[in-house]
Amino acid sequence: MDVRVLAATNRNLEELVKRGEFREDLYYRLNVINMHMTPLRERKGDISLLANHFLGKYSTQMNKRISRISKSTLKMLESYTWPGNVRELENAIERAVVYCKAAIITEADLPGNIQDEEGETTISLRLAS
Repeated sequence: MDVRVLAATNRNLEELVKRGEFREDLYYRLNVINMHMTPLRERKGDISLLANHFLGKYSTQMNKRISRISKSTLKMLESYTWPGNVRELENAIERAVVYCKAAIITEADLPGNIQDEEGETTISLRLAS
């Protein structure tokens, strides 16, 4: 059997091994290639590229003719903090494709938590000025 394992974590496994909270032998089996991925919230320029990729993927999959994401919706996506990283963005775009009834995805098609965070940001900015 030829098996390749891809594993991801947001924890420092080396520290966990030192504290005896992660098996050392398993750590060395998994620790072949390490890749550090910067969180999506720190890569704002990737958001529109990824969102449009997911739009193409899910509109094709669901046989819907959605041509694009509105500029204001892209701004909303870029202002969100993305605690779930790329997976959360993909799920948000998939949901938007499901709910979209037009040819363009708008803010109303996005999950409520993304809309709410944008609304809170806008209100706090207005109060500060």
